[in-house]
Amino acid sequence: MRKIFFRTFLSIMSVALIILIFIGVSMMFFYTSAKKNWIEEGFDAFSQRVATTVSSSSGEISFSKFVQITDAASIVDNRISGLLFRDIDGKIVYSLGVTQLGDKLAQRKSFRSSELTQTTKGQDLDPDKFITINVKDRVNLLNLEDNKVTLDAIDGGYGPSRSLEFPPMIKKEYISGSLEVFLRGQYAFSVDVLSYSPSTYSPIARIIRKASNWLFICFLISLLIALLLSFRISKVNQKSINIIKNALGALTKGEEQLELPHSKIEEHQEIIDSISRLDESLTLNRKNRKAWLSSITHDLNTPIASIKLLLDGMEDGVFPLSLETIRTLKKEQNDLSHKINRVVLYSSFQSPDKDITLFKIEIQYIIDDLKRANKNYSNVEFNYKDPYIYCDYSTIKLALKELLDNALAVSDSACVSFEKDGIIVTNKAKLAKNVDFFEPWERGDKSRTSGGTGLGLPIVAQIISLHHGTSLIEKDGENVKVKLKWSLPLALIAKKGKDK
Repeated sequence: MRKIFFRTFLSIMSVALIILIFIGVSMMFFYTSAKKNWIEEGFDAFSQRVATTVSSSSGEISFSKFVQITDAASIVDNRISGLLFRDIDGKIVYSLGVTQLGDKLAQRKSFRSSELTQTTKGQDLDPDKFITINVKDRVNLLNLEDNKVTLDAIDGGYGPSRSLEFPPMIKKEYISGSLEVFLRGQYAFSVDVLSYSPSTYSPIARIIRKASNWLFICFLISLLIALLLSFRISKVNQKSINIIKNALGALTKGEEQLELPHSKIEEHQEIIDSISRLDESLTLNRKNRKAWLSSITHDLNTPIASIKLLLDGMEDGVFPLSLETIRTLKKEQNDLSHKINRVVLYSSFQSPDKDITLFKIEIQYIIDDLKRANKNYSNVEFNYKDPYIYCDYSTIKLALKELLDNALAVSDSACVSFEKDGIIVTNKAKLAKNVDFFEPWERGDKSRTSGGTGLGLPIVAQIISLHHGTSLIEKDGENVKVKLKWSLPLALIAKKGKDK
C-alpha cells in the first residue's frame, strides 16, 4: 500500500504543482504587462500635472520654483518615488526622494521641501561613485513660452537610447521616463522620474502580498487534499488488488465457482469480471475434460471388451478357433486401432507446435486428388469461380475428406463450393439440436449406436483454426451446410510457395 500511496500522492501533487506553476507564470506575465502600463500611466499623469501647474503659475518660472512644482506633483498619487534634475550637459544637479526600495537620493533635510535655496551642481552626491546606465525611456517635452505652455510626447513615446550617469543605488528598471524642459525653444534642463513598481507601491504591494499568501495557503491546502486523496485512493486500490491477487491464487489452486466481491474502481472491476469469466471457462473445461475422458474410455473399452470376450471364449472353448472368429477378432482390433489413431490425429492438431504452410493451390488439382482417393466422391458436385485458393494442401484435403465422408454417410450426394475465402459443403440431412458438433466426441446420436468416434468435425475445426478461420454448421431448409471461412494475411503466405 505504501508504494501505491506514494505513486498516487506524487501524481496528484504533480497535477497540483503544474496548475499552480501555470497560475504563477500567468500572474507573472500579467504582472509584467500591467507593471509597464502602470508606470507609463504614472509618468504621463505626473507630466500632465506639472504642465498644468506651470501653466497656471504667475510670474517667471525659476529652477527653484520648478523643483517645487515637480515636488508637489509627485506626491499627488504617490506613484513617483524620486526625481533627478540634470543640467544642459546631462549632469545631475539636484535630486529628490528615494528609490523603489527606499534608498535616499540626497541627504537634504526634507524630501518634500517647500523652500530651496541653493542648487549647487552635484551637491550631496559623490560623482566618483556614479555608474553609467544605457537608458531608453519614455520622454515628454515641456516647452515654456512667454504666454504658452505645451506638453508633447516624442513620436512612439520612447526617446533614443542614451548613456547617462546615475547614483549607484539607481537601477535601470527604476526609471519611468524623462521630462525635458525647453525655455522659448531652447533646451534648459531635464528631470529623470523614478517610479515605484506595483510591488513596491504600498496599496498594490499589500494586495500582492495577500495574493502571494493566499497562493501559499492554496499550496498547503492542495498538499493536504493530495495526502487525503492519496490515502483514500491507495486504500481502495489495495483492496481491489488484494481481491484480484486472492482470486488468481484460488484459481492456481484449482478452486472453482469463486465468489468475487465488487470493486469501486471500474478498471479493476473489469479485471475481476475477466477473472470470473476465466473461472467459468476453467470450470467448463474441467467438466468437458471429464466428459472427454469418459467418452474416450467408452469408445476404447468397447472394442477392447469385444476382443477380451472373444479371447476368453476361445480359451474356454465357447468360440472355436476358426477363420470366422479370427476375422471377427481382427475387425475389433482394427476398430480399436482406428479410434486410437483418430485420437492421436486430433491431439496433434491441438499441439502448439503444429504449423501449416500456405500455398496457392489449383482447386481442380484438389478435386482430382479427392476423386482418385475415393470413388464414392464421383457423386459429389464441385463448384468454383476462382481457379486458385490459398491453403495448406494436406490439411484442407483431410478436412474435405472428413466432411464428405460424414455427408455421404447420411445422404447419396453432396455439394462442395469453393469460395475466395473458404469452402461450403452441403448435403441433405437432419441436424440435431443443442449439439456442438465441433466439440470432441459429440454426436447427434446420444445413444452411440451410430458408430464413429465423434472426432470428424472437431478435426475439421482444428484445421480451420490453424488457418486462422472459423467453422459453422447450420440448417438450410432440407439441407445441412458446413461453412469453413478463413482470411489469410499476406504475411502468412509462404514466400517460397509454388503453384501446384
